[in-house]
Order: sequence, then structure tokens, then C-alpha cells
Amino acid sequence: MKRIPGLLSALTLCAVGFATFAPAQQPTGTEAHRMAGAATANGNRASTTSSECCNPEAMKKIAASLVYLDIVGIKLGMSPQEAFTAVKTHNPSLKLDVINARLQHPTAPQGTFVKVPEWVIAHSIRAGVPNSFYEADGSAESIGLEFTTPPNPPLVSKVARYVQFPSGKSVLLETLLDALHKKYGPENFALNGNLVWVFDANGKQLTRFLTQAEKGCDPGNYVWDFPGQDIRGVSGSDGAISLTENEMEEFNVRYERHLACTPLTFVVATNLDLPPNSPVTQMMVVILSPALLRNSQQATHDWLQAELDGKTKQEDDAAKKRSAPKL
Repeated sequence: MKRIPGLLSALTLCAVGFATFAPAQQPTGTEAHRMAGAATANGNRASTTSSECCNPEAMKKIAASLVYLDIVGIKLGMSPQEAFTAVKTHNPSLKLDVINARLQHPTAPQGTFVKVPEWVIAHSIRAGVPNSFYEADGSAESIGLEFTTPPNPPLVSKVARYVQFPSGKSVLLETLLDALHKKYGPENFALNGNLVWVFDANGKQLTRFLTQAEKGCDPGNYVWDFPGQDIRGVSGSDGAISLTENEMEEFNVRYERHLACTPLTFVVATNLDLPPNSPVTQMMVVILSPALLRNSQQATHDWLQAELDGKTKQEDDAAKKRSAPKL
């Protein structure tokens, strides 16, 4: 995990870090590096290996369709720089922690990897208390951002915001519900103490019940998907990106990345299953795009698979040119 002291410098350094989100990010001088260069020649490799769902143009189109949804100005589909600027505009005192994923190329030597940024957690800090997410009055704010993975340019695919109110200054449940309804409209349903909003591919709130397959999207669990399992005081640990990790069989992908979920967009507000006018000390709101999450995983899989297929073909071609031993 890479910690960055101060938001102003963080905006620049984060942008530099995310600029390295590129297909050719492999150890230079190796066969893997040369293979990646060949894969990206004459255009982005994802455009030819991924289906129409997952190339950069398709991902940008999805991103453009999600501008109606945000948390404190941070919108799904934003670029890293746009997202960091939105964080700064909302609360310039938040500290940014960049969490990398270990990218394992199938053509690279076993045990080698390249770090690429995949998550960012912006959080409040307390002077004189290293790594604290909580301020002296007991309040806290954390914003988790998940970005799509290479080879396509990174886009915000999930935003989770946690707020802990100052000690002794709880907020009435009714006040929070009014704010949520004003922002997102009436919720579609409640699930395990969470309120859930569901929007279709056109940005219209769903007016029907979820199908059985859509219920498998399991929106009540979105808050636990960040590295380290939580953004409430735990900044997380490095994740992993590999051909194995990006297998696309439905039983392997996380619930919100199932094909049935991709036409939908979700908002989830947690821990609000309380009696009317109860005092609330904390809340978390999550927005996410299953389409960006799944299609990004598909593009990453296709890219790494094409890299492996290229290496296999090269080895097969070399084998065909070898003569038989003297008999």
C-alpha cells in the first residue's frame, strides 16, 4: 500500500500512478515485455480481444451513461483525476491512500508481478496519531474508490462513503432518510437492514421487482468488497490481478459482476434498519456499476489470455521448425 501525505500533492502523484495503468507495464527486456509490445501494436489490444462490451470505447459509453449518480460529487465513470478533484472539492483535508493490485502476467517469470493502482481510500486523519481515520471529536469520514483494471483506461466503478458523526452529536434517522430520498428518490426495497435503490441502463429507477437472477446481485454486501474488507479505519492491502483471478465463469465472478447485473446500477445505504426517529451515529452509502466492474474484468481476462495464447503459439511455431534427431 502506498500512502500519500497531503491531498494537493496526492492529486498529482495519484494521477501519475494511474497513468501507468497500461498494457505494456511488464519487466522490460523480457520476452513478456516484447509480447506485450506486439499485442498493443496498431491500437489497444483490448479492442481486438474483448467483445464489443469491453473495449475502451464501450467502457466510455457506459461511463457517460452513469453521470446521473454520485456521492458528494464523485460520479461513477470518472477518470482518476476527475475523481480526485471531486474529493478535493468535497473535503480538501482528506488523506489519500493508494492501494495497488499485483498484476501477474502469464508470460512473465513465476513470482514476478507489477503493481498497478486499483483502489483509493480518502479518509480523515488526526494530528499526532499515525494512521488514524478518526478525528479528536470522534468523527470520521472515509471514501473508497474502486477503479477498473488494465488494459483499458481506469474509471471509477464503485464509490463507498462512510461517515461517523462527532461524539454526542448523533443525527435522527428521519433526517438521514429525508436526505437520501431527496438525493436518490424512494428506495426500491430494504435488505438486511440496508436500503437499496436500483436503476436501469437508461438511468431510470426500476419500477418492477428484481428477477431471480438479479437477486443474485446481492446488493446488501457491497460495503465489504474493498481490500481489507472495510474502509472504516482499515485502509486495506494489495489485491491480485492474474488470468486465474479474472476467470469469467459465473460461479467464479463476484455476485455484482454476474451478467444479469450489468444492465443495473445500485445505491445502497447501510445500517438504517432502526425504529423511527432513532439517533444514528454512523452511516455508509455505496454506489456501483456492475457493467463497469464485469466488463473490466472481462477485458483484463481477454488481454491476459491473448498474451498467453501468443506465447503458446510462438512456442508451437518454434517447435515446428525444429528438425527431428538423426535416427
